[in-house]
Amino acid sequence: MNAALLEYELKKRGMKKEELCEALGMSRSAFYRKMNGISEFTLSEIQNIVSTLDLESPVPIFLATRFPKRHFQEGRVMAERVTR
Repeated sequence: MNAALLEYELKKRGMKKEELCEALGMSRSAFYRKMNGISEFTLSEIQNIVSTLDLESPVPIFLATRFPKRHFQEGRVMAERVTR
């Protein structure tokens, strides 16, 4: 999960996290746990976020894997994905 990108999308639309929580029917504490990777967003929550924010795709926020630049340079990405 790319929390920074979700926060960017909220800011771009002038929406606060609390407003998104309300739209999702989710407590702020549950939302923050999900934003910090302690728990995961459900599929229906992701769909609601995509709809509420009018996102083109959930992939950059919820499904994209981020690797440090050096991993691409050293060709480690595939090996690390397999071993994780």
